[in-house]
Amino acid sequence: MKTTLRDVLKYPIIALEFLTVLRITRPRIYENSLFAGSISCYPIVGLGIGVLLWVAANLLERIVEPEINSVILLILLTLLSGGLHLDGLADTADGLASQGTKADKLGIMSIGNTGPAGAVALVLTLLLQWALISEILELRDQLSLSVLLITPMLGRWSVIPMVGLFPPARLSGLGNSIQQSLITIPILTGTTVAIIASVSLLGLVGMILIFAAGITSITIAWFASKQLQGITGDILGAGIELSQTTVLLIFLITSEITFLSA
Repeated sequence: MKTTLRDVLKYPIIALEFLTVLRITRPRIYENSLFAGSISCYPIVGLGIGVLLWVAANLLERIVEPEINSVILLILLTLLSGGLHLDGLADTADGLASQGTKADKLGIMSIGNTGPAGAVALVLTLLLQWALISEILELRDQLSLSVLLITPMLGRWSVIPMVGLFPPARLSGLGNSIQQSLITIPILTGTTVAIIASVSLLGLVGMILIFAAGITSITIAWFASKQLQGITGDILGAGIELSQTTVLLIFLITSEITFLSA
């Protein structure tokens, strides 16, 4: 099917409504080709979320300590996404930690009831994110705050290498919908946006963070594919959350390396 300009103009709206709780149009089901093409705008939506975090962090640092600031930023990030990616992380942990066949694991993930593995994954991930953001805020400089712009963007960009390299585990669902109509242009467009934004804000460190986010998401997708013969929407959500965590961690490490932080 040929992609028209009208289709392309729908991509940002589809991405915004899927990745956040914001709604511009009435709820509807989009064609697979439109949904797949909208991944080109995932980094743009992530950058918009990052702008909100950056503004909030700058305002809050005047009235609260970094530890409280970090909590509020995590709450804001969760509210903006409606907890979608955290839910995917919990379901993925429960499914992959369970015993049984591929069908058994996918069944656990589709039910969506958070079990012990999912609860532990949520607590540890959020605790680590809170600690990392607190440490970054302690640095108290605008270059460090730039990572708040980059982190949501690279988290959402991490979907691109996952869907580009791994098949869907189900014959229906999010992963399958994207894979059915995925083409090269959205992948290249989204990746180009992520590279330009990261390098513009953080230079060499920005490139390191893109690499770190990509490696994290690909590793998660690979591990899941070993058990499920593919990936699902829950795994994409887990990839987003864990890629964001890796980006924060690697940035904090690079901030201690003189030639990288100069």
